[in-house]
Amino acid sequence: MHLKRGTVMYNGSYHQKPLDRRARFTIVFSSCLLALLFAAVTAVTLAQGLSFGIFMGEDGLPYVHVAGQVVPQPLYARAHLPEGGLTLVEVTRPSPQIVVDDSGRHALSGNEVYKKVVPSVVGVVTRYGPGSGAVTGTGVILTEDGIIATNHHVVSGAHSVTVVFEDGAEYEADILGEDYYTDIAALKINAKGLTPAELGQSEALEPGDPAYAIGNPLGLDLRNTITDGLISAINRDIVFNDSGADLSMTVIQTSCAVNPGNSGGPLCNQYGQVVGIISSKIMGDMYSSVEGLGFAIPTHIAQSVLNDLIVLGYVAGRPAIGITADTSLILDERTAAYFNLPVGVVVDSVARGTDAEAKGIRKGDIITHVNGTQVKTVAEINKIKNNYKVGDTITLSIYRSGQEFDLEIILTEAK
Repeated sequence: MHLKRGTVMYNGSYHQKPLDRRARFTIVFSSCLLALLFAAVTAVTLAQGLSFGIFMGEDGLPYVHVAGQVVPQPLYARAHLPEGGLTLVEVTRPSPQIVVDDSGRHALSGNEVYKKVVPSVVGVVTRYGPGSGAVTGTGVILTEDGIIATNHHVVSGAHSVTVVFEDGAEYEADILGEDYYTDIAALKINAKGLTPAELGQSEALEPGDPAYAIGNPLGLDLRNTITDGLISAINRDIVFNDSGADLSMTVIQTSCAVNPGNSGGPLCNQYGQVVGIISSKIMGDMYSSVEGLGFAIPTHIAQSVLNDLIVLGYVAGRPAIGITADTSLILDERTAAYFNLPVGVVVDSVARGTDAEAKGIRKGDIITHVNGTQVKTVAEINKIKNNYKVGDTITLSIYRSGQEFDLEIILTEAK
């Protein structure tokens, strides 16, 4: 058997051979020398104003508390101190942090958002006459005495409107006013002591912010459903084709799941504030599947519209030409070429008492340009018109029976 030097076998196992006297002396002397050297280095370090140490939290992670903030640090925390004295660095474990925005509001969990907002959410049931069906949407309580916001398309053409609360209580509602262009309507029920929603600043939203939608998807059987997601985009300009007419709206885009029945309900931020009124979504067709593309009217737009609807029944100061378009004939390039007509918008009717009537615009006229800019849709006309005020003058280029001419039209107030 070959044994390594310095070992000896006792009872079949290997043990270290006892050290001799000289070896023990060498180890003791070396240990003392190292201890003296470490003490000297520490004294010099403190004299130079440099301290160091290892700070361990309860979970084995190091933390340093500086100037009121708990900051995770590397395993070795070093502080270079200025001349004139030492600065005490408190070492502590961080307490749970609460996310707070610039206004000091505390961010809420999804459950907290739901509990805060749902008392302000109602069902809106619209009927169109005896024997007809009903449309169900959602509404948001604005005042404790029964003013409620919803969508124009939820109550448009209604014979009667009923507001339904979570406990099953029902109230007949009056329509104070509705606005086609922003898809907003204001209702009033005879009730007191309601819980109004808190409106937030939609202008403060940024893509990526948390978002929640609450409403009645597919009817009252699924009332007060909450879905979550993100603010996908802000100031999104969308052109909707509503009954053949193009309608341009500036909206908030969200990834929250919204479905028929959510219309008129709240889009909320992480503070339980209503920042938008759900209005629409993009749906798939037989060729494609679409998910997570919902849209809401921002509160900074809805609020001013609602104020006018509540007081006046219409939106004050909105300019109008005084005509409606014929949506059965869309003169795009292909259709216009087929009928040998210019591209433009066909006039269907002219409002009485307007300057458009006074200047002789009639049904069947084709508006080809506004202020020299070619137009193919109502949305394009409105985009130009909305840069002007009531009483301003715009120039319409008209095609009629093979002739083209210009008319200067004074804008009236839309009602």
